[in-house]
Order: sequence, then C-alpha cells, then structure tokens
Amino acid sequence: MHVASCREAVDDRPMALPIEMPDELADALGRPVAEEELRLWAALKPTERPTAVRRAVALTRWHDHRRDWTVDDAARAAGLAKNRFYVLAAGWEDETGRSLARLGVAAEAPRRRRSFDEALLEKLRAAAVAILSRSGADDLSISTMATELAQSIPANAKKKPGTAVLRAMLVEARRLHRMHGGIGTDLGFDLCACQLADEEGRPYVLFVCIDRGTGFVLAFGFGDPAQSLARHRALAAEVLANWEGGNQRRLPWTPQTERVEMVVGLDRVPFNAWAEAIRAELELGSKVNLQPSIAPRRFGRYIRKHFGTAVGRIRLLPASTRDPSKATSVSVLTKERYSLADAIARVGLEIADHNDAVLDRLGKPAPMPKQIADLLKKIAAE
Repeated sequence: MHVASCREAVDDRPMALPIEMPDELADALGRPVAEEELRLWAALKPTERPTAVRRAVALTRWHDHRRDWTVDDAARAAGLAKNRFYVLAAGWEDETGRSLARLGVAAEAPRRRRSFDEALLEKLRAAAVAILSRSGADDLSISTMATELAQSIPANAKKKPGTAVLRAMLVEARRLHRMHGGIGTDLGFDLCACQLADEEGRPYVLFVCIDRGTGFVLAFGFGDPAQSLARHRALAAEVLANWEGGNQRRLPWTPQTERVEMVVGLDRVPFNAWAEAIRAELELGSKVNLQPSIAPRRFGRYIRKHFGTAVGRIRLLPASTRDPSKATSVSVLTKERYSLADAIARVGLEIADHNDAVLDRLGKPAPMPKQIADLLKKIAAE
C-alpha cells in the first residue's frame, strides 16, 4: 500500500492524517503521488474506491501498455460502456493531468484553509530573490539564508511561516536565479517540425537540447519523432562532445543541473519506462528532477519560449510534428529540398547567431561542472 501523511493546520499544530492508497492506483496516478490526490482518495466514499482503482488501472493500461488489448477489453476491465470509456480515456491521455477527479467518481477534497496571508508570502518571495541576487549568495547555505529571511516576517504577523516554508522559498528562488544567470540549471530536450523540406518533400523535425533559463542551444539535430528517446540521448552525448573537456569551448555554466525536462515524441511507452528507471538513480545520486513532457501541445514548447514561432527565418510547425509524412502539402514548406547536411548548416547559422546574443549577456566562461557532465553521461549511456 502507498502510505503518506497529509497535514492540516489546526490551532497551529500539525495533525497527521494517514492515508493508504493501493499501489496499483499510485502507479496509475504517477509517483510520487501528489498530496491533492491523497486528499481526494481520503474524501472518497469507501464504496467508490474500488471503482476508482478499477478505472484508473484500466485507463493506464490502455494508454501505456495496450499491446493486443481491444477497446472492448479495456471498457470491460474499467466496468464502463464503450462510449463512456472513450470519454474518460481522452482525459487520461496526458499523464500530467491524471487525477482521481477525472475518473467519474465523486472525488472532491474538502476545502482547505489558507495557512498564510498572501501579501506576506509575496513579501517573503521578493526578499528571497533579493538575498539570492547578492554577490556571494551561492556560497551561503539555505539554513543561513532562511535565518535571514525570517527577519523579514513582521512581528505582528498573525501566522508566521515556519523554517520549512522559508527554505522551500529559497530553494525555488535559487533555482530561478541560477536559471537566468548561467547555463545548465534547467535543461530542456525538445522536438518540433520546421519548414525545411527534406529530399522527399516532408518537413524536417528539429531536435534541440536547450538551456531553459537563458535559451542557449547546447546541441541540435534532426530525427524521427517516433525515436525521440534515442535522439534526445544522442543530443546529450553531443553536448558532452561539444562542451566538455579542456580542449572544448567554455560556457558560463551554473554550478549544477537541478531539473531536466524532455518532450516525448511518439515513443511514449519505451520513453516512460526509461525515464522511470533513470529517475530514481538521478534523484538519489545527483538530486536531479527528470520529467518527461507528454502534454498534447508539447512539441516545440521550450524552443518557442526563446525563439518564438521561428528559429531565425525558419518557421516552426508544431502541428506537423506528430506525422511529418502528412505535411507535404503545407504551404509554408520550402520549395527547395534540403539534404541532411544542408539542413544542419542552414539551421546552424540561425542558432549560432542566437547563441552569440545569449552569451553577450552572461558571465565569465568556465569548464563544464562535473555534476552536469556526469548527468549528461547517464542520459546518453546505452
């Protein structure tokens, strides 16, 4: 059973509420199970819980491990009519949105009382940013900064955030500060079709490894969206080849990578299996949070944040990423047919201009930190 502790503030004293959730439901929702899901589970009537588990397990198998399962098999396993199953299955496709609230059972958590005044929290967040922005802040421990941050709490505050809340604020403020001050804190692996036509008249699908904070492109190439895991791992190896080692160009690296997000192509089942296997190792070893992105409109999400709708003069075509073979009639495709080498050269010119502009506003170059290099080696490893 999945056992967790959900805390409510009652007269300023934390009350532990043990909640037991079946392992198969926790697996279906995705581990670690969010606190809100634990609350929804606790609020369900005992007679509705078996129904919730049955539906979640069936929907998850349908999307993630279908194999030779038919919709009749899946609907029967979920205890639903086929039409109703299709409705619930549409809401279960996006792993990030899977919730007990989407299972058609009366899952509604009791309303929670807001613990702290929002104006006070905003003031503390601003103070945390100010602390992290000072010279030498990277050398201070979170505990030391939390002690300083506590001094920003007014003496007359009715409810004062504790040390755990202050530490969480500082950890997030430090992550955001490092994201925008150097390269490496938050890496994104993305893919998106573009308007360059290949030799068969189909759009090339661009793959990139991009620093999500600064927008610096560490590596790029082209590939098949049905092989996104292999392509992303190849990009990790390319980043090492380009930027690791004494003979390579240096970059203004941050001390370590804290988060990696990878946009999943059409190979979701093997991708998820790989991510699950490597995630525990990363969290235990290098304290890195690795998250696959499977949202419906995910293609190009990290590229577009920094490039907009085009990489230089090359239009991005997110809607054509899922099946490039059906995009041969898209009017924005180039009339010229590009060989792979020519396409790489064409996009490379645009990315080089973009990267030069990014480096102009960043700090002093340094060798790639060992933690970042080790992380990329784990991602790239066969």
